Amino acid sequence: MNKRLMRYDLSVEEGLVDFIENKALPDTGVSQDNFWLGLSSLIKEMTPENRKLLRAREELQDKIDKWHVARIGQPHDHEAYKSYLKEIGYLVDEGESFLIETGPSGTSHSRPSFCSFGCTVFPSILALRKFNFSPFKKNLFAEFGLGFLRKLILE
Repeated sequence: MNKRLMRYDLSVEEGLVDFIENKALPDTGVSQDNFWLGLSSLIKEMTPENRKLLRAREELQDKIDKWHVARIGQPHDHEAYKSYLKEIGYLVDEGESFLIETGPSGTSHSRPSFCSFGCTVFPSILALRKFNFSPFKKNLFAEFGLGFLRKLILE
């Protein structure tokens, strides 16, 4: 088992602590204390919503699994499947384009809206491990998360 260190009320794997404190934070203007306090606050604030979204995602996956089991041996009907995914709220119509600002430098990235119901604004690291998000989604979440953390910590 990897050694864990306490940072505020967080039990953090030693390798992550080392990375954050010795590689990620230097030269950012963010102190270690402010980072860990901000992360702790963020986790406390977002955990209930994240759990709710993960439960909803599990419910959707259960419905999808049951749909497939009910059709074992039948040829795939793409239109029926797509219609079912829309019916249960897994697929939604594409929304408006949006802009994400990622830092004090004013850097921004324009991305089309691509999230279906299962996307969260700031998924936990466990969710990113559990669900096979594409590198594009992981990068987008990371960009947003870093911008959010900067705002939370620096304000």
